[in-house]
Amino acid sequence: PLNVAFTYRISEDTGIIPDDGTVKFDSKVFDSAESYNPNTGEFIAPGCGMYVFMLNIRSNQGKTCWIDIIKDGDSLATAFAESGPKSQLGDTTFVTIYLEKGNTVWAKNHGYQGTVCTIDFYSSFAGFRLF
Repeated sequence: PLNVAFTYRISEDTGIIPDDGTVKFDSKVFDSAESYNPNTGEFIAPGCGMYVFMLNIRSNQGKTCWIDIIKDGDSLATAFAESGPKSQLGDTTFVTIYLEKGNTVWAKNHGYQGTVCTIDFYSSFAGFRLF
């Protein structure tokens, strides 16, 4: 498929995301090729090409989240949000990368110095095939 684009968000604040745990964005906004699986949290490239991925996170009050965009086990980009006891902070990152058909991309909690990570429903994961 030449036209590949998706956006998913979190439908409600997550529970604790364990270190090395996959972040599962479960609420579909758009998915032209049904290439993102909200049950596994993985995007599987339906064809080769240049892809752009964007990750937006907002940690809940008093929580710290270091979330990586991962391709086949390798970290490509990082979003880091450390919220205070009465505030919420967010971060956004993106990456452009060449994918072969079948390559897998997902978001993973990297973990940060033993902190607890939960993110809220404003968090999202999106991507598209550039060419």
